[in-house]
Amino acid sequence: MVAGKTQTEQASALGVSQGEVSKRWKELVRRVAREVGLLEPIKRKQKKSALSSLTLRTKLRTENNMLVK
Repeated sequence: MVAGKTQTEQASALGVSQGEVSKRWKELVRRVAREVGLLEPIKRKQKKSALSSLTLRTKLRTENNMLVK
């Protein structure tokens, strides 16, 4: 269902916005990374600063591209 499709195509098939697909994909990648020990759990107070100080967005894009291919 995911392989070879853009987020826009996935969103259309699911009847949601592309932004929603992107948001959920990032959430999934974060959860998987935490479960396999690549990221430590982030407390709510630390979340905002941790996300901006780490280059998590860049890492997520790279992982997203690798997983979709």
